[in-house]
Amino acid sequence: MLFKLHYFKKAEHICGDDFKNKNQIDTINLNHVLSLSELQKFNLPFSGKFVGKYALATMVNNDKYYIKEDSFSELSSALSKV
Repeated sequence: MLFKLHYFKKAEHICGDDFKNKNQIDTINLNHVLSLSELQKFNLPFSGKFVGKYALATMVNNDKYYIKEDSFSELSSALSKV
């Protein structure tokens, strides 16, 4: 089952500036989602300013997608139907 995933970073790690990125879209196969983390709060390391909540979706090929709260809800819902 294919799903259009809205993500803000596709990489190993994120930093505060990554939250400024506009969402990108990648089509993924829901059957290839290895894991989806819980939402986590992200605060800037020096100022402590809250910048958002994010989750990490990891695929079987080890691609890692950092997604914001709204994308997390959509992906969680889609995965529950697989």
